[in-house]
Amino acid sequence: MVLMRVAITVAALILANCYTSGVAHAGNDGQTAEANQQRQRNGGCRDSAAAPIRLAIVGAGIGGSATAYYVRQELDKVLKGSGAAVDIHVYDQSDRVCGRLRSMVIGGQSFEVGAAVAHPKNQYISDLTYAVGLEKLPAATGDFGLVLGPGQYVPLGDATHSWSEDFFLLERYGLDVVNLDLLLGYLFNEFTDIYRLQSQDPPMSFTTLHDLLGAMRTNFTQLASQGFADYLNASGIPERLVNELVSATANAVYNQDGRVMTALSGMTALARSANDKYWSVLGGNERLCERLLNTTQGVTLHLGTRVTRISGANASSLSVTAVTDHGAEGTGVFDHVVLAMPLNASAMELSGFAQALPPLNPGRGQTTTVTLVKGDANLTYFGLDAEGVTAPWLFAMPAGNGLPVSVIENTPPVDGMATAGKPVWKVQSTEPLGAEFLDLAFPAREATVQHTFDFAYPHFTAPDPLGPLQLAPRLVYGGGIEWASSAMEMSAISARNSALLVAKAVLDEIENCRGDVP
Repeated sequence: MVLMRVAITVAALILANCYTSGVAHAGNDGQTAEANQQRQRNGGCRDSAAAPIRLAIVGAGIGGSATAYYVRQELDKVLKGSGAAVDIHVYDQSDRVCGRLRSMVIGGQSFEVGAAVAHPKNQYISDLTYAVGLEKLPAATGDFGLVLGPGQYVPLGDATHSWSEDFFLLERYGLDVVNLDLLLGYLFNEFTDIYRLQSQDPPMSFTTLHDLLGAMRTNFTQLASQGFADYLNASGIPERLVNELVSATANAVYNQDGRVMTALSGMTALARSANDKYWSVLGGNERLCERLLNTTQGVTLHLGTRVTRISGANASSLSVTAVTDHGAEGTGVFDHVVLAMPLNASAMELSGFAQALPPLNPGRGQTTTVTLVKGDANLTYFGLDAEGVTAPWLFAMPAGNGLPVSVIENTPPVDGMATAGKPVWKVQSTEPLGAEFLDLAFPAREATVQHTFDFAYPHFTAPDPLGPLQLAPRLVYGGGIEWASSAMEMSAISARNSALLVAKAVLDEIENCRGDVP
C-alpha cells in the first residue's frame, strides 16, 4: 500500500523567444475578416474549405496547453484535409506558461514546487509526456510518518519496502487500513472508465460535471455531494484512521482538512494501489506545457495578457477583449473559446449572450505557500531522537496539529541527479513561514526560498454544486472540472472533453450547412 501523492500545482520555466505575446485584435487578418463576412452572408454557415477556424484558450497551464494539443488533433479529424486553417490563440495573464506548475532554484539546482508526481494510471499525462518526446523520472521515496503535534512523530514505515509500510500501518490501524486501501483502490480503478468513454466511437463529451461523473460505471456524483469523513465512516472506516492518516494525506496534497472536503476530492488525494511507481517529467513537469504548446501547429501564445471580457453578441462568433501588462487593449473574434482555468463569478465579464449563462461555482481558492529549505532538519522538534536517526523522507501533518505546515518532504532535483551538499526540504503551508518556525525546524539552514500561490487549487467543500463544462454555444468551461477534483490528470481529462466539445460543434456546423443533417 503506497500513499499516493497526486500530481498538482507544480512548476514551469519562463518561455523565451518561442511564442508571440500581445493581444489579438479584431480584424488583424484580412482573411479572417473576409471569412466572417462570408459567414454572415451565408446565414452563419462555414465554408470548411476556406474559412479559418479561430479558437481562443484562456489559460496556459497544463489544462490550456493540453487543450491546444487535443483540439488540434480533433479538428484535423473533422476537417479531413479540407485545407481550412486552424488558428489557436492561448492567453495567460502571467509572463510564463504552466501557471501553477513552477520550479525554483536553490543551491544551484532546480526543484519542483508542490506535489510533483503522476500516478502510473494517469493515462493522458503519461501519453502526452511520451507524445512530445519527454522522459519520466521515477519519484523519490523513503521513510515517512505523521507528526500529530510538536514532538509527536508516528513512524509509518519505509515506502520503498511495501512490507515495512504494511507492518507499521497494520500495527497502528489494524485491518481497517486494508479496508480503506480496498475501497479507494476500487474507486480509483472505476474512475479510469472515463478513458473508455472518451475514446469510444463516437467519443462521449459532456457539458456538465454532473453528466461526466454520472456516466462512468460507478456514479461519482454521490462522492461530490458528500463529505469525505462522512463517506468513509459510512463505509466502516473508523475515526482514528480518518483523523490521522486520511486527514494528513489530504492536508499534504491540498493543504486542506480532508475530513470536510468532498469525498471525490478526498479520494483523489488518497488514491493508491499496491506497488505503484509514481513519476514526474525529467527536467521538470513544466517542460510538458512548453512542449505541448511548442509542437502544436498553429498556436500563438499571448503572455502577460489578461482576458477581461467575452461577448456573445454575434451568434456565429465570440469576441474576446484582453489587456496586456503594458495597458494595451484589443479585441479578437473567435469561433470558439475555451476557459481552461477555474473561475468564480467575478473573474471576467461574460456578456451579450442570447440566453442567461449557468451560474459559476461561488467557491474560493486555497492559498498555499511552498518553501524550499536547504539544510538539516531539527529532528527533535518533530519528536525523533536525533542521535543515530536518519531524517525521514516525508513528514505529513493532520489538520489541526498545532504546527503551521501541512507537509515537509525531502525533495530531489528535477534533473534526477543527487542533491549537492545538504538536503533540500519542500515545506507547504497556508501562509508564508516566518523565522520563528524556520529557526525551530531548520536552525542550521543554508538557504531559503518561498513562493505563494494565491489560487493553488479550489477550497473543496461538500456538497459540490457540480457546475457546467459548457457555458453557452461556442463557450466551453474546461476549468470547471477542477471544482470537483484538482490534479494534472483531471486537467487533461477536461482538456480532452473540451476538445471533443469544440470538434463536435464544428462538425455539426459543417454538416448542417451542407444539408447533411435535416
